[in-house]
Amino acid sequence: MDIAVEYSGVITIIEIKLVNRYGKGKTIENGLTQIRRYRDTVDKNAPCYLVVFDRTPDARQKPWKERLTREVIGEGRDAVIVIGA
Repeated sequence: MDIAVEYSGVITIIEIKLVNRYGKGKTIENGLTQIRRYRDTVDKNAPCYLVVFDRTPDARQKPWKERLTREVIGEGRDAVIVIGA
């Protein structure tokens, strides 16, 4: 886990990934598996954020408005907020 923040008794888990040679989809898939394992170990109800930086040449050509994304993957306790840049 890259960052765990405890504030007012709530632990929030943040995992940061760089898109690798396998692509953004695989990077997100691996990050989701990893962050859910951390959540199961630390606090089963912890909010989780997966931050994915895409520094590939194609992604860097896009304006920031297109590069910045936010989506929720999963539902309920299994949900992870994925932020892309």
